[in-house]
Amino acid sequence: MSLLSVQSLTAHYGDMQALYGVDFGIDAGQVAAVIGPNGAGKTTLMRAMLGAGARTAGRIEFAGQPILGLPPEAIAALGIAMVPEGRRLFASLSVEENLRMGESAGRKGVWTLARVFDLFPILKERRHRPATALSGGQQQMVAVGRALMTNPKILLCDELSLGLSPLVVEDIYALFPAILAEGMALVIVEQDVGRALKVATSVTCLMEGRVVLQGAPGDLSVDRIAQAYFGAAA
Repeated sequence: MSLLSVQSLTAHYGDMQALYGVDFGIDAGQVAAVIGPNGAGKTTLMRAMLGAGARTAGRIEFAGQPILGLPPEAIAALGIAMVPEGRRLFASLSVEENLRMGESAGRKGVWTLARVFDLFPILKERRHRPATALSGGQQQMVAVGRALMTNPKILLCDELSLGLSPLVVEDIYALFPAILAEGMALVIVEQDVGRALKVATSVTCLMEGRVVLQGAPGDLSVDRIAQAYFGAAA
């Protein structure tokens, strides 16, 4: 049994269908990369796991428990958190106050404010500054730290590298081993396919809301991935 299992998932925004029978799964300690062009349904899939966004049907199970239809706060309390695209920090709050928002999920665990500051020392130095006054990379650290402070079992990361310099992205991806060491699972949506494949234990490629390729990176050739990404799975 997967830690998270998605079966025959469909999603609609009004009359527009965004996902068609998507199957997906991940176990503890794994990194699942979800790739595909803009509009493929990647963020819709992530938000469906959180109980947010489109109208969905099918089945989503977390640790064997059906969660499709549960409100987002209930799913967060079970142990799923997201680092959203664009970070979505609270401009009126300091770095520390933004981080402490993660405590609202009410889950206890190893990820405390002190532990996040150990992971991101620069945030401790700037804990009293407005979060949105930091650099883009530092704001992304706040977003990751806030999600970690919910002490999730699964961390969903939507476009971590968007708008950041390659060096900053390398620094953020270098933190994955420390996060995975706690037994967490990571789901990453990433436009940089090469980077995603370097860290992933599995890859799912979406095209127009459908899974067109799925498997372990080592079992998928560059040609197959490119064909799937640009329109036709081999």
